[in-house]
Amino acid sequence: MQLIGRTTKKLTELFISNGWGFLIPYLALYLWGWYFEISVDHLVGLFWALHLFFIVLLFTWLIPKILKKEISIFWIFIFLLFLLPGAYLEFPSDAWTHVLRILRWQTFEVVSEHTQKAKMPYFWMWTWISHLQPIQWRMGFNILSAFNQLLVAIQVYRLSRRLGFSKPWSHVQVFAFVAFFGTNIFGLRYYGLSTLPFSFTAFLASLEWTLSEKALWGRKFFGLFTLLVFMIFSHREEALLFFIIVAGLGLSQGLQKLIQWRKSQTLWGLAFLLGIQFVVGYYYFHLRPQFFSSTGELSQFTNFGNFKVWHEGHRYRDTLGLHGLVALLFALVFFKKARRLSVLTWTGTLTLLMPLTVIAVILLFHRTGQPDGLFYRILYAFPTSFIFVYGFREILGHLKISHSWSEQKKILAVFVVVLLFGIIPTRPWLGRLYFAVSLSNPERNLQYLDETVQWFKQNRKILEPCPILSDPLSGYALNAFLGTHMYYNRLNPDTISPVKELIEKNKTCGILLVDPSQLSLGQSSGLTTGLPEFLPSKIAQLAGHWNPSLADLRWYQNQKVALELQDIVKVGSWKRTPVPPFYTFYEP
Repeated sequence: MQLIGRTTKKLTELFISNGWGFLIPYLALYLWGWYFEISVDHLVGLFWALHLFFIVLLFTWLIPKILKKEISIFWIFIFLLFLLPGAYLEFPSDAWTHVLRILRWQTFEVVSEHTQKAKMPYFWMWTWISHLQPIQWRMGFNILSAFNQLLVAIQVYRLSRRLGFSKPWSHVQVFAFVAFFGTNIFGLRYYGLSTLPFSFTAFLASLEWTLSEKALWGRKFFGLFTLLVFMIFSHREEALLFFIIVAGLGLSQGLQKLIQWRKSQTLWGLAFLLGIQFVVGYYYFHLRPQFFSSTGELSQFTNFGNFKVWHEGHRYRDTLGLHGLVALLFALVFFKKARRLSVLTWTGTLTLLMPLTVIAVILLFHRTGQPDGLFYRILYAFPTSFIFVYGFREILGHLKISHSWSEQKKILAVFVVVLLFGIIPTRPWLGRLYFAVSLSNPERNLQYLDETVQWFKQNRKILEPCPILSDPLSGYALNAFLGTHMYYNRLNPDTISPVKELIEKNKTCGILLVDPSQLSLGQSSGLTTGLPEFLPSKIAQLAGHWNPSLADLRWYQNQKVALELQDIVKVGSWKRTPVPPFYTFYEP
């Protein structure tokens, strides 16, 4: 029994208590299955064996802590904060792309067939819901999104403890991260079904290991190597962020030692190198403007070849928000007192401000196949929430009014400040708490399509070489849920060919339309009855990221196409079948 107890303790320390170790066996098994062309069905079964093992191990670790009341109510609050709002699936957000990448696994025989095979977490998420009916997938997505966000929150807590914050203050740090992390009004929840939470978990864990002074070098190297491999096969961007942070820390420590040795010469040399860098950036920008324009937007650069981080018209300012600007200010004010924290905070921003590092980042993005529009994510290199909480804690410590306050009262005061900065989604605040807790209208999440997906799964097998046509909203969502390539057009008579030409050109085996019998003919509004009422998304309106009317099914109505299809049905070459809740499927 003692041997079993010691073994269980070591396994929980290795795979559970650190919050990320359990992911590595999944990656090893996935790469093995990929290399040896193991069938997806068999690999799913092997993953479930690991699922069951880790579930047992988790409860072995968790139950004693619950009985000893070592699990803080804070973590229950955080998990509910992630779970109750559900997965963010408003159309046409990026979440639908991630849903497609997850559910496409149902159509492949081996790992190598998937276009996103280099991102293991998509397969990991698929294994959890692979046994569910389509009508139940949304529930699975809600749980997966909450769990994925929780993984990141755990690593934020561990990193906070490594940086010297107490347990209560680390709880505030987790809440601040949820309140501030993201871009525009979109927070961590926006990435809930992507591979970013997994890779960011590994990234934060690698920072915690890097800052650890107790870990043996051999063990630290192996841990960091393992985490980097996991990042590469999850979301490569975080591997780049890790190298940026390590380079920033190394440069900072080197400069600190030089300043201690020869302060005057070092500062003059640093000023000279900065000047040379901007001169090189200026000439490179004007001699090779095509290099910068290859990023897709030349206007995001200054004449010196660095990014306009301060410009309101670009996503860099939208990523920082007012809380980020306050954090950068705190990093300067408290630099002497919190040197490492300040350096970590400024590293991402300085990377985008220094011309030579900008050139290096662009080259790395191009070489690694990263999308050009994501340079703003360099600002994710270190959460600004850490110095934000630290700064207000220090301010409270210097105010006379708070001298008599208990530590709990100070924590509550900073918690309220985080809440105030995080709950306001409008510019310049751009807090992400509003997004984190907002409950989406079921119609904006296209919940009515669950019935349609269930019908197709039970009654029609859509094959890849035989696409069906539909409107952009229905087609894109069904494409994601069915894991197939359903070609779709707006089916607007002003912009498309006659139906017969459309069928012949696309070699389609069906067209899915909203049932024309539900058209409210004669009404000046042109709206339809029987369709879900359109309520514009508050999130879309606040973010300005897409036109809210894109989620209005009425906008895609096309009476002319429906009438042409009815004529085709009359001659007997095609048939029509009603599809719930309000569609008609035309097929040969």
